[in-house]
Formats: sequence, C-alpha cells, structure tokens
Amino acid sequence: MLSKIKVGDVLTAVNPAGVFTVGNYGAEKDLVYFAAGSGITPVLSHLKYILNRQGKSKLHLLYSNRDQHSILFYNELNELVTKYPDRLNITNLLSSEANRLNNYKVEQLVKQQLQFSAARAEFYLCGPFAYMRMISLTLLYMGIEARQIHKENFVLETVPVTGTLKTYPPQNIRINFGGEWHDIQVGENQSILQAALQNNIPLPYSCRHGICSACIANCKYGKVEMTKNEVLTDADLTDGRILTCTGHAITDGVEITFP
Repeated sequence: MLSKIKVGDVLTAVNPAGVFTVGNYGAEKDLVYFAAGSGITPVLSHLKYILNRQGKSKLHLLYSNRDQHSILFYNELNELVTKYPDRLNITNLLSSEANRLNNYKVEQLVKQQLQFSAARAEFYLCGPFAYMRMISLTLLYMGIEARQIHKENFVLETVPVTGTLKTYPPQNIRINFGGEWHDIQVGENQSILQAALQNNIPLPYSCRHGICSACIANCKYGKVEMTKNEVLTDADLTDGRILTCTGHAITDGVEITFP
C-alpha cells in the first residue's frame, strides 16, 4: 500500500470474517481472554460488545505486555472495569516486573478466576504463535476441551512445516458464490481459492495460509483435503466446513457454497 497506491485508486474491502466470535455470552459461564500486546485489539471489541448487553457471564482478561507504558487501551480498559466491576476483571502480566505468563501461571490464574464450571467456560487467545501454543497446551492438560478454545492469529506461523510429495490431480468443481453457480477446473496442485481467483470469482480470503478463516466455505458434495488448518474444529469439519486457501478437491464434482 505504501509503495503502489496512488490518488484515484479504488480499493475493494470485504466484510469482517473469521471464527473468533463469541456466542451465548449471556449465560452463566466464564469467558477467559488471554491477550498479548496488540492482540488486545479484537479482544477489546469482544469485551465492549458483551458488556454493553445484559448477561450473567463473567469476563476475565489476562493481558501480557513488556511494561505498563506498553499497555494498549490502558485508560479504556480501566474504564470498563470501573463501569462493570461485577462482570469484568483484568490481570496485567508485565515482563518488566518478572511477571511473565507461563504454564504454571496459566493454570493458577484460571483456577483462581473461574466462578462457574470449567466445562462451560470459553477461552479466547490472541497473540504470537508460541504464546497461544503454550496456553492451548496448558488448557488441554487441565482438561479443557479443544472446542472451548478459540484463537485469533495475527501473524503468520514461522515454524517450519515438513513438505509433502503428494500430488493433487486436476478436478472439476462447482462453486456457489453470491447466489450464482460457477463450473471450473482446478489445476494440478492448485488450491480451490487459486482456481477461483484465476477464473475471476472474487472469493474472500486474507492470509492464504490456513490460519485466519476468512475463506471458510461449505463442502456440500465430494471430498476436499486441506494441507493446513489452524482454525477449523473437528465439529466444523464434520459439518463440512473447509478452508479454500489450503483446500484441494480430491474427488471430481466437488460442490462448494458460501454463506
């Protein structure tokens, strides 16, 4: 954007997308948020949305930063605690005070703060890959189900991924987008998203690495295999949800629809 865009250019924006959303926020349950640095951005949106509506849920924010001066939205977060003391509590974890989050602290803080059954709690994570991996593994070790853990990735994973020698042959597929059906051919080793864009079908996408969920679609017929998936749960896969950016049709006649 800094080097190419000039006055008069038209930019096309897509609607907000993804699965980092909150549901049934009014029920008697704990909503535990882990955020690191700028990972507070989507979390703050959740907090404001939920607190501005009636409900019996309890919100807990565990926010990691280098020091107090690096806490984003410091005043706004404090105002929320003051306005909703019975529903929101915030724990600031500052590296400068040797108070860095680790496995032990995750387990300790969760056990201290949960006010309802852990089986009903929902956990929302937003931060660097290693940070979210540590928290996720700790929660799973504590007996929290994978379906209760939600992640929002804002940087591409840098952990090396072992390559595969698998070849995906060309397939004919059908895509229903914007209420219109498109019959196209997906080339060898080509993802569904690549094939669609090549045929001028403007499917939504963002990261192209299987981590942001902006390209989610529903597979209504046939089989699709994803080379990488960091966001869809087992329940999503059972319901036929796929990521088009890493999805490859492995049967002919695959039919895909968008919400």
